[in-house]
Amino acid sequence: MEAFFRDPNEPVFPPQEVRIKALRAEPRPDGQRVRVFLHITAFQKRPSGEVRILNALGDELASANFIEALSPRMEFTLHLRGEVLNPHRLQARIFYIQEQNQEEQAEIENALMVVDQAQTDFDILLPS
Repeated sequence: MEAFFRDPNEPVFPPQEVRIKALRAEPRPDGQRVRVFLHITAFQKRPSGEVRILNALGDELASANFIEALSPRMEFTLHLRGEVLNPHRLQARIFYIQEQNQEEQAEIENALMVVDQAQTDFDILLPS
């Protein structure tokens, strides 16, 4: 794993200005795993987020969530479940969870302040 040291000359952004800089999928040769690379801008407050892989029918094959990221550079290996049909779509979204009282906690989706989303398409070469 690569250690990440922030460039002191790189600007650090408040929550509403955090953006996805790069999103990339690297399918593994076995056709059952995908390595995901996510790079976001440097942040003042640690963001949360999720990544998902969908097949050509829109079925979710894999997903991962992270809470309060420590680094702007993240890597995940997602294990696919379900039917592998090309093309595939990798989606990512970055968000902050807003403070709310106990009565409002039932609606977690309403508590999310989504600051950025991205997606990219890719194919998985199936083993012969």
